[in-house]
Amino acid sequence: MNKLILSLFFTMVLCISVNAQFGVPLNDICLQSFRLNDLENFCSDDVDMFSSEGATIDTTAGLGCQSSFQPLGVWYNFTAITKFVRITIEGQDANNGLLLTNPIIGIYEGSCGNLSELNCVTTPTGVNIGEVIIPTVVGRTYYLMIGGKNASVGSFRLCLNSFNVDPVPLQDCAQARILCDKSPIGVESVVGFGNTRDNLNLNSNPAIQFPACGVEEAASNWYKWTCDESGTLEFTITPLKQFDDIDFMVYEFPDGLENCNSKVLLRNMISGENQGQPMSQWQVCVGPTGLMAGDGDDGETCGCQNGDNNFANAIQMESGKSYGLVVMNFSQSGVGYNLEFGGTGTFLGPIPEFSIDPIVGLRCDQSFTIEDRSRDNGNPLEYNWYFGEDATPQTSTEAGPFQVDYSSFGTKYIVLSVVDPVNGCEVTEIFDIYAEPCCEDIEPLIPNLVQATDPTCPNFGDGSLEVAASGGSNSGYSFSINGSPFVMGSEFNNLPDGTYQIDVVDSKGCEGSIDINLEDPDSIIVDAGIDSIVDLGDMINLEGQIISDNGRDFDIVWTWNSDGTTVSCVNCLDPNVFPFGATEFTLTAIDEFGCTFSDRVTIDVDLDYPLYIPNIFSPNEDGINDRFTAYSGISVQEIVLLRIFDRWGNQVYEERNFPHNDPTRGWDGSFGSALAEQGVYSFIFEVQFIDNLPPRQYSGDITLIR
Repeated sequence: MNKLILSLFFTMVLCISVNAQFGVPLNDICLQSFRLNDLENFCSDDVDMFSSEGATIDTTAGLGCQSSFQPLGVWYNFTAITKFVRITIEGQDANNGLLLTNPIIGIYEGSCGNLSELNCVTTPTGVNIGEVIIPTVVGRTYYLMIGGKNASVGSFRLCLNSFNVDPVPLQDCAQARILCDKSPIGVESVVGFGNTRDNLNLNSNPAIQFPACGVEEAASNWYKWTCDESGTLEFTITPLKQFDDIDFMVYEFPDGLENCNSKVLLRNMISGENQGQPMSQWQVCVGPTGLMAGDGDDGETCGCQNGDNNFANAIQMESGKSYGLVVMNFSQSGVGYNLEFGGTGTFLGPIPEFSIDPIVGLRCDQSFTIEDRSRDNGNPLEYNWYFGEDATPQTSTEAGPFQVDYSSFGTKYIVLSVVDPVNGCEVTEIFDIYAEPCCEDIEPLIPNLVQATDPTCPNFGDGSLEVAASGGSNSGYSFSINGSPFVMGSEFNNLPDGTYQIDVVDSKGCEGSIDINLEDPDSIIVDAGIDSIVDLGDMINLEGQIISDNGRDFDIVWTWNSDGTTVSCVNCLDPNVFPFGATEFTLTAIDEFGCTFSDRVTIDVDLDYPLYIPNIFSPNEDGINDRFTAYSGISVQEIVLLRIFDRWGNQVYEERNFPHNDPTRGWDGSFGSALAEQGVYSFIFEVQFIDNLPPRQYSGDITLIR
């Protein structure tokens, strides 16, 4: 006998229901979104926090991303510390261990009850990485919903990069973006060549003489800078579309950044696809490209030649000299790229710096001093300060110094952007500090239970908790369940039975904790009876019983796992059953809440296949033993075939599909229209039993006498 709580009755329906309710991630809804704090250069590596496994369909009204794709999404939030944020989502790829396919990023501002959609980023079918750059307002909170097309779920990598420089570079050499440092640049899209199709001066360096190949400026961006400290220049350009063909040229500007006509070509990278040839022969010449120390050439001509790798040798920059870079998407897909600089040389520009006093032991509600220590490059600087979330003051355009305090605890970001107004270049310094809690003179924080709902059924994860808090600073409460990340929402759903520790923290860092128990309801104890064995064709009475109903109303039902078995009644405790083979019968009690409680009993069947075939018969019309046939009990369904052969192997009789035990059926001793001679004949029977297995065959000899 096998007692089971939570039966497999209506297995498909219940499994779908359980899977939808148990194991739902905490950040399945906006109100319980996980907060992202490391914003300067963040990439996730926690597969538990960054997975949509178990998420439910988001039904937030008025959001096109949800209504169009109905993703099974999870939620995150962050507070912007710069004017732009690059958001990257990476899903399944070879050997990265991630599972999400066709990821979707929904981006919103506002509050969870009143969101406005800023963007909905989707990826083409088969592409599992997406990226978007959005303008942000410093100090404003934004929400991200991460899901996948076609109800895809699984682990993913989420990356955020904050920067202040406008990610839309200029497209004419004369108005190129002036770079002051080697901060990475992300370009979301690039189309056209600007107001003027610049001369690329491809013949300005005799050391780099390639066939013209019809190369001219298209889908381009221009960057220029002046070297501060001499050293190498390396960079990597990675197209956002995997196999886009990116071309670039690097120049020296001997007459200064303003004179584009006299620029001299230093590096020329125009390699790419060999049209009409398989991709395997030219794939190395598309995708990432750039300058790399130790590379063997100063450029690569069009097409893809033996030895090409889409990279050229690094440049040795000299202090005081000016340089430039034009990047072109030869594929003209409209999709942008990421540009990351390396090497030992530096770019000339202002250097933002500041001091903080005290630098350690800083508490919320405590003033501290910030002083500017920035270095200019000979031009007066313009300042843009952001002192962090809940700071007073929060922003300034003055040089300082400043007296700042935080009204809340936690990690704070101080951001200083300095702008050289002469050339328009902007450089940013981001520094994070930790404001310690300030609860010494504040009344204790006390969490309390608002409502607890036990699971509806045993082992069924649909319990819930709602908590509240009082005391502390009486503001900014966040809640954590069993060590999960703190979230704004104080309601926790989809919980199985157990003990839950709810931790509460307020804006000042005051803490409290409460333990709450959820309990499964009492079970209905079901007994389906004792395992038994019967002969094939026999009937047996099941002896089910309800040992204890614990005061619950219920209905009962029998189910079984074999075809053809008949049951006299499915809603009584003791039905008569007629199994055709080994059968497992399940007795299930279903209470008024839909909870199910089950037990199983197995009735085995002895497949002895009893069959009697005579070895002599006398077809003399005396009414006794006049026909040759087979005899059995109810275990036989029918005789499928009977064949009779004489001693030379000639078939003398055949009959199909007739009942057994019928004295009027079978061989009557004739051969055609004549009587068969006395003697020994061979027979073959094919008999179908009620077990629904293929017919069984029997053969032997029969003696005919008259």
